[in-house]
Amino acid sequence: SISTRLADKAQIKKHHQMLPRAKIKTTSRIDNKLRISFFGPVKRGKPLAPLLSLIRSDASAKYNYHVYNVGNIPTGIQDELGSLSNVFLRTGHMPDSELMQEVQQSYFVFLSHDNWSEGLLSGNLMDCLSNHVPYISGMSQINLDYEEQYGSLGITVNFDSDEWPRSFLLSDYSELRQEFVRNIIQLNKSYSQRELLESCTNSYLIKLKIDRVVKGLI
Repeated sequence: SISTRLADKAQIKKHHQMLPRAKIKTTSRIDNKLRISFFGPVKRGKPLAPLLSLIRSDASAKYNYHVYNVGNIPTGIQDELGSLSNVFLRTGHMPDSELMQEVQQSYFVFLSHDNWSEGLLSGNLMDCLSNHVPYISGMSQINLDYEEQYGSLGITVNFDSDEWPRSFLLSDYSELRQEFVRNIIQLNKSYSQRELLESCTNSYLIKLKIDRVVKGLI
């Protein structure tokens, strides 16, 4: 097939075996419904800058921000985030079981991937879809392909625009989020975990230029 031939040309790096992690059942009450979570590490293709723009624009602390496993970021940024009452910062590694609980307790998961990550699948995206949690994302082609078939699965914005944080913060997503969750549930009903992965891979590889060599991990 076309996608198979393209996959031979562009070696897709695995991340968490490119499958959604197993769901973790929890009985704890989710009382922080306005939590936006970011799961690192920060690296080329997965910058912290878009999230920082949102946090810095959120002067009224409309949302709580949980920032996990960011890795090595400048001390000044760590100090800045650590000084904010609506930001929880965790720089070190966290077990998968704990990570899954944090995904499930998120109002949105923030996907900051930029053009450097095109052609790679995101483990964070798989976590969102398998746990019925909408995302905030840039103009990722893989996300857009899914939305073309199932409708919006989260908030898609242009991270290059200076206006997106203000527009996002002025909007009420309580009803829209319910629609996102319904669409994600419908997507999950249509696919097994393996089929979900293969659909995501194939739909993108068809669009991938053969002469591009994909490097790095998401």
